Amino acid sequence: GTQAEDEDIPIVAAAFRSGTIGRATVEGERGSPGLNVEAVPVRHGNLVVAVLTHQTSLAPRQASPLEAAYIDCAGDLLNMLSEG
Repeated sequence: GTQAEDEDIPIVAAAFRSGTIGRATVEGERGSPGLNVEAVPVRHGNLVVAVLTHQTSLAPRQASPLEAAYIDCAGDLLNMLSEG
């Protein structure tokens, strides 16, 4: 994984402190479309020990059926991790 400072990715720091899933939109640089970011806390008992991020592009495009299945599966996995 990657370690980040609070000011680098504020949504991750907020999820770590609050223990709740955070969502934000990050603007792109130099013409790139930007990202939807979801920050999901990972628990060990009642303690938040890490935060995983799920990042998807804001670029308008249609996902293939396989990609849609992977995205759904990743969402389910992130929810399971956030619940402990």
